[in-house]
Amino acid sequence: MKRTATQILLLFAIVILVSCEENVSPKGELPEKYAINFVLRGDTTFQIAYLSKLYDVEGFDPSTLKTDPAVNGATIYLKYSDSNEKYYLRDTVDNDNINSAYNTPAKYYHIKNFKPQFGKQIQLFAQMPNGDKLNSSSTTPTGLVFDNTKSLSYIPGPLLGRDTSYASIYWNGI
Repeated sequence: MKRTATQILLLFAIVILVSCEENVSPKGELPEKYAINFVLRGDTTFQIAYLSKLYDVEGFDPSTLKTDPAVNGATIYLKYSDSNEKYYLRDTVDNDNINSAYNTPAKYYHIKNFKPQFGKQIQLFAQMPNGDKLNSSSTTPTGLVFDNTKSLSYIPGPLLGRDTSYASIYWNGI
């Protein structure tokens, strides 16, 4: 028992003597990086992208940032993989829509009259004002056809003898 206590004490002393005395910071050098947020919506022809730059704040609370990290002046376009036609998104500063976090107009990119085609690979390209490039690709889902012969055509509930407690909707992919 005495020997075990001596070994533990010796191990503890070695750990204290050898341990690091430098301060370790969870923050490191911040590279110049960009992120683009783009959700291709099938329920509308108005598509919006948000482009931002990686940012640092004093301390560790990201909500203390006072300047908008949105990036203006980039070139962003969409393209189907089987076509050379490019669909450019417009750089937009929306004075009617104020970004409450920074008290500045909302900055985003948009395209009107663009409805994605079903089952196609679509590519997104963005070139930053400094020349850096981002790209991504995805395949749009296939279309859906609802089967009205099997689907419930009314809202369920205790109305007019329709006392079902669930709704059934059936569909098939194109």
